[in-house]
Amino acid sequence: MIKLIASDMDGTLLDGNGGISPYNVEMIKEAKKRGIHFVIASGRAYADIIPVTKQSGIECACVTGNGAEYIDEKGEIISSCYLGAEEAILVVDILKALDIKFMIYTTDNRYSIEAVENVQDAFIARSLHKDKTQTYEEVKERLKTRHSIFRMEEVKDYQSLLPTKKIIKIEAFDVDTSKIEEAKKQLSALGNVAYLSSFPDNVEITHIDATKGKILLKAASQLGIKEEEVMVLGDSFNDLSMFELFENSVVMENGEEEVKKVAKYRTEAYYEDGVGKAIKRWVLE
Repeated sequence: MIKLIASDMDGTLLDGNGGISPYNVEMIKEAKKRGIHFVIASGRAYADIIPVTKQSGIECACVTGNGAEYIDEKGEIISSCYLGAEEAILVVDILKALDIKFMIYTTDNRYSIEAVENVQDAFIARSLHKDKTQTYEEVKERLKTRHSIFRMEEVKDYQSLLPTKKIIKIEAFDVDTSKIEEAKKQLSALGNVAYLSSFPDNVEITHIDATKGKILLKAASQLGIKEEEVMVLGDSFNDLSMFELFENSVVMENGEEEVKKVAKYRTEAYYEDGVGKAIKRWVLE
């Protein structure tokens, strides 16, 4: 019997408009009525998850920053695994040298080491590169209320700032994916950080032990829930740690081929209410 459901957000739970579809909301709420825990497991920061859940009327625990934090329904941090300042400074130096735009996520803010507008423009360029039917202003307006890229602070002296902060992750992005691949090569040489990509044009850097799977396993144990009583859903490489630790793994039809090879089950794509249908099919019926 499934007692906990954990779902990724982007490419999994969210629809094409960046929200949670009515059907997915209905199935999640029905599961919760039956006493089943629902957890969002995302690379996003908590501040970028809450607006979406509030809009849908869903209260749930969250795994944030690809495993940097486990936050309960009340917003309390239950478990954490933050990136060390020394490692973060080395990461920043690598990204600077490659001229890759990035954001530093901490528990209390988001930081850029250059003009905030430059980083925002680069982030918007990603969306325009993927979907050429959108305009710059349309993307900007959509992101304003849903992404912390518009809640950043510029900081020049990051060497002094970072040791005073709890660092969730560093997210870097560039439409030139060759630069992202080069960054990954240099990050691997550090040997003491974890890095994952949700998309080919980004890389997210965390503490070496910060993964969705590890922190979710710890949370389930604290709730008295066994591994076989957990169902996880995802689509991309940052979901693999969940799929490797929990046998009841569900990949989206739109998921990466490598992830599909690991998953036990397959459900419909994110734009076809795949999460809700999986919950109904393998949990509620």
